[in-house]
Amino acid sequence: MKKVLWILMAATICVACAKKAEKTDTVSAEEPVVEEVVVEETIAEEPIIEEAAEETLAEEVVVEEVTEEVAEEVVVEEAVVEEPVEEPVLKFGLDVQPEYPGGLTEAMKVVAANTKYPAEAKANGWEGKVICTLIVEKDGSVSSVKVTRSSGYTVLDDEAVRAFSTLTNWAPGQKDGKPVRAQVMLPLQFKL
Repeated sequence: MKKVLWILMAATICVACAKKAEKTDTVSAEEPVVEEVVVEETIAEEPIIEEAAEETLAEEVVVEEVTEEVAEEVVVEEAVVEEPVEEPVLKFGLDVQPEYPGGLTEAMKVVAANTKYPAEAKANGWEGKVICTLIVEKDGSVSSVKVTRSSGYTVLDDEAVRAFSTLTNWAPGQKDGKPVRAQVMLPLQFKL
C-alpha cells in the first residue's frame, strides 16, 4: 500500500516538473515565470493522495474487525448442547410387574375414593369408560398419566387423569433384579 502511495506521489511530482519545463521552454524573456502555480498544484494533490490512503487503511481495519466478529459467531454456533438421556419405559418383558400395595383391587378402591364425578357430566348425564396409562418410576412414584382411550367427554378424561395421579408408593417393576421404569394401563368407569 505504501509503495502505491509513493508511486502516485512520484508521478505527481514528475507531472508537475514536466509542466514547469514546458512553461519554461515556451516562455519568452518578457513573460514572468509563475512557479507558485506549479508548487500549489503539487501541494494540493499530495493531501488528496494521503486522504485516500487513510480512507483505504480505515476500510482495511474495518474489514479485519468484521472478519473477527464473524469468526466468533461461528464458534458460538458450533456449541453442542447435550440433553439428558431418559431411561426407557418397559411395557413388556419385566421379571416382576409393578404392584400397588394391596394389589390392583386396593388401587381401584383408592382411585374410586379420590374420584369426584364432574358436576357438568352429572348435569348432562354423561357416562363412559376412560383407559389411562401411567409410568411407575424406579422409586415407586407415578408420572406421565395419559388418556389412552377417551370416554368422549373431556371433563371425564381430566378427572380420570387426576384420580390416577393420586396412586403413589408402588413397588416398582424389576428386570434382571434391578428396579426399572414400567408402564401400567388402568381403566376407570364413570356411571351414574
